[in-house]
Amino acid sequence: MVPPHADHEDAAAHLQSTTNNIPWVAVRPTDLVDAPAASQYKIYDKPIGSLFGSGVVSRANVAKFMVDLITDKVLFAKYEHQMPVLYDAKQPSSSTDKEKTS
Repeated sequence: MVPPHADHEDAAAHLQSTTNNIPWVAVRPTDLVDAPAASQYKIYDKPIGSLFGSGVVSRANVAKFMVDLITDKVLFAKYEHQMPVLYDAKQPSSSTDKEKTS
């Protein structure tokens, strides 16, 4: 299965070129996994590794980062008009440990 990468690129280009007067941040999670609670996460300007299987991030960490963006003006200003990529700070030791969910 191939993700709709071209559609995502078109949407990102439109967002970056036409809405600069609206404050926004587009959070790009890597492979999503379930976790009982939020933990430490890392933020990158672009994906690291390959397009597939480059790392995981828990849904709890994505939610925490989004709340942090809303409540922390300095953090929001740092990523305003950007599309940071989110990864869990601690990655599984092998691809079999990922337990991907949809």
